[in-house]
Amino acid sequence: MKEHNVIEMRTIHKEVAAWLCLELSSDSSTIFVGGSESLSLVSGDGFIFALGFDKKTSILGFKRLNSEEEEVNCVNVIRRYSTEMFKDMLFVGGFNSLLIMDFADSSFTTLKKLSLQEKNPICDIALHGTSLIAVNGDTKILSWNFSDKYAKKVLNKISHE
Repeated sequence: MKEHNVIEMRTIHKEVAAWLCLELSSDSSTIFVGGSESLSLVSGDGFIFALGFDKKTSILGFKRLNSEEEEVNCVNVIRRYSTEMFKDMLFVGGFNSLLIMDFADSSFTTLKKLSLQEKNPICDIALHGTSLIAVNGDTKILSWNFSDKYAKKVLNKISHE
């Protein structure tokens, strides 16, 4: 095995205090990375990046998730879901919320925000059939029904706004 490379987070973006999670794109050419402006995960803004790693690291897309407007203080779990309509639909877990996002044409678009009553960060997300399941460090497992039909409904709503 060859020597490993280390990429300092501050060389990607100076305000990211911690990288917290990652996920591959559907074609494995892009790495989605989530992070936080604060190590506490309950203050500051969340970040999501699309990074390329050809010969050197490059930012292919970036979105800062404002803690005041979007109520996202961190991005600490990302899961990808691909359909005919969405090549890289992302389920993005943060503190007290879960976002459904699309990444296309170097841009992140929030399709839907699911707010949680519990005040904990989403720890993990799984897709099981048409259910989106999440845990958030509490005593409950959270579940939402999700299907291509729902994704089309969300997309139609966005295109008419």
